[in-house]
Amino acid sequence: GHKGPSAAVDLEAGVIPLEQGFGVGSEAVPVDVDGDGAADVIYVASTSGKIYRINLHDTDVTRVAGGMISKCVVGNAALATGFSHQGVYTNLAVQVVGSAVQIFFGTSSNPDGPSVNPMDTQYFVIGYSDDHPLDPTCPSESQYNLLWADPLSTTAPPQQVWGGVALNGSQVFATTAVGTSADACGLEQTTSGQGYNFNQIDGTGETSTP
Repeated sequence: GHKGPSAAVDLEAGVIPLEQGFGVGSEAVPVDVDGDGAADVIYVASTSGKIYRINLHDTDVTRVAGGMISKCVVGNAALATGFSHQGVYTNLAVQVVGSAVQIFFGTSSNPDGPSVNPMDTQYFVIGYSDDHPLDPTCPSESQYNLLWADPLSTTAPPQQVWGGVALNGSQVFATTAVGTSADACGLEQTTSGQGYNFNQIDGTGETSTP
């Protein structure tokens, strides 16, 4: 392994904290934006409902520990929906469209439960576009490009996305569950999950199947 004074710097450069008090809600998704075969950015969700872009080309070992590789928030589920209880506890679906990166995800309470969210909370499938993914300058909240935020079933108890979303050529697919946690004892016995699809461009064409 690496020896010497810079060893601690090397170790600290690999630590990228997101936000205090919340966990990592999704797998990290590396993206090759410019098509050269190497990852340029990484997208990852926090359990707070924020979507982060980690800028792999913007590094500086003189920054404080945890800040040597820069990161930006490029989406916020609570901001997109107007509902404060919008966690992300499942994987993102990401694709490059021209020079932009589109990110799709669903929201939920903690699948490990028990849920502390009110049962009338509504959950969503959301699409964002990161229009300048290679720009290390972080966008302000007013610059987040929300494509759409479509609510799931509005009847209580709420439908939640615990299984992630998937893409095909033009659609976003999601399946939902109902309950206070994702284990068999926490799932609702009388209300079934549903299947949804959304148009990637504007979120229209939603259908659900009990």
